[in-house]
Amino acid sequence: MLEAQLSGRRVVITGGCGFIGGHLTDQVLRMPGTKVTVIDDCRYGTHVVIDAGDRYKLIRHRLGPGSLETLRKLIDQDDIVFHLAAEKLHQSHENQVGLLNSNVHGTWCVLEAAGRARAARVILASSLYAHGRMAGLPLREDDLPEPRTVYGVTKLAGEYLLQTARHQRRLRGLALRFFFVYGPRQFSSSGYPSVIVKNFQRLAKGERPTICGDGKQALDYVYIDDAVRALVLAATSDLDGEVLHIGSGHAVSILELTRQMQKVAGTSLSPKFIEKDFTAGSHRETDTEKARKKLGFTSDISLEDGLAATWSWLTKEGTA
Repeated sequence: MLEAQLSGRRVVITGGCGFIGGHLTDQVLRMPGTKVTVIDDCRYGTHVVIDAGDRYKLIRHRLGPGSLETLRKLIDQDDIVFHLAAEKLHQSHENQVGLLNSNVHGTWCVLEAAGRARAARVILASSLYAHGRMAGLPLREDDLPEPRTVYGVTKLAGEYLLQTARHQRRLRGLALRFFFVYGPRQFSSSGYPSVIVKNFQRLAKGERPTICGDGKQALDYVYIDDAVRALVLAATSDLDGEVLHIGSGHAVSILELTRQMQKVAGTSLSPKFIEKDFTAGSHRETDTEKARKKLGFTSDISLEDGLAATWSWLTKEGTA
């Protein structure tokens, strides 16, 4: 049904060379008659489609305050726009101005261009960092956001900019707050420093996995295929103005995560405990009820199956 609803549509994906964006691009191009324009500066993503003919176009562009005119030439009436491009938390410690330019000014340019073009919908990729809370009960969409990083502030600002564009430009769309997305084609050297990729790489080399602190910190992991399905569901739904959480609804400790990774990799190498980091004592898990009721989304891929697929990719592709 999702394929039928997107068949023949023209889709614009910012950040389409990155981890989530690359998987989304591939999924959309599998749908009959779709055409995809990817806007990405390719600094943190390398995924480029080479076999889609004129159905795929890559525009190398870095989003920022001067992006409006470029985007106005690329976004047309009735386009579906997925806005995934962003400076990430761990890419931006030394360049807060660049972070603001990309995530705030760049997001405004995307929304303004889409609004002027009368695009059909905009799906905005937001983040759990818009919340700020690091522990306690599962995070809900109606919790008071208290971002504690500039990155989190920019993602929350993006959500509010979308609401403004809805009122000023009558632009339809919604925001998805992603939790910890993992899977094949995620690299340890770009984007979020994935403990899954890094420790799988160590295990493949016969090295001990590392754990920061006591390993009791717990995170809500969601497999990439589930994240992409949530994006497609959002694009094909009638929802407007919502903010929805996309996660598994279950937090797993780094200790348990490492144990499952050892099982998948077929090794019993004991973990090496190193100095604790900012995640010490944290427990970040989402309440998935709103996404289930309004979007029909639930996480289908188990952690065991997702880890197995990630391990298979790392070892087969020679990236481990």
